[in-house]
Amino acid sequence: MARRGKAQAEAAPAAPAVPEAAAPAAPEPQAAASVAPEPEAAAGGALHNPEPLTLPPVAHVDLGEARLVRLVVTGPDRGAWCIGRKFTPTVQTFEPGDLTMDEIDAICADPALTVETVEIT
Repeated sequence: MARRGKAQAEAAPAAPAVPEAAAPAAPEPQAAASVAPEPEAAAGGALHNPEPLTLPPVAHVDLGEARLVRLVVTGPDRGAWCIGRKFTPTVQTFEPGDLTMDEIDAICADPALTVETVEIT
């Protein structure tokens, strides 16, 4: 058998390094959740709120003054965009509930649009 010299022994490839199995990361400690203690229900007693619920006052609305209107909108010859719609000289009519208050405000504020209100009786 042939003997290998010292140079050959050092040049021999070493066994590939096997990566160590990654140890699972330790879970990070979580802050304890602040949980209110259970009221008497935990002890089998009935729940009782010592303070009555108070609601804010409701503003007075005089329904006699409220009226439903239909919005009639026309735009210029070249058209104009407002609230994501194109308004042209063709009349567009909006019934109550078709538009939000923000949309109505935007249409009324647009100088390129002609807006008429027709009271619904």
